[in-house]
Amino acid sequence: YFRFDGPTKVGVVYRAGELPPKGKILIKLEEYGEPVAEIPLGAPIEWEKAFTTIVVQKDAVHPVFFVYQGEGEIELKEIEFLPFT
Repeated sequence: YFRFDGPTKVGVVYRAGELPPKGKILIKLEEYGEPVAEIPLGAPIEWEKAFTTIVVQKDAVHPVFFVYQGEGEIELKEIEFLPFT
């Protein structure tokens, strides 16, 4: 679970797997809930960082689920949460 203080930037560091990805990462605050944000993915060979913003209430606590939707494969190296500026 993560504590949020309002809108938050979420970043991932990823690269293509053996089968290049054609998809996106969905970000959910409930395991079977609707996505609150998504990160479209390219097919980088080197590690690449991509960001999106999720809007949550101030001082809220949520689990966060990252779901890959699409074809191909990705390797995920890092997840980062930053204050929205």
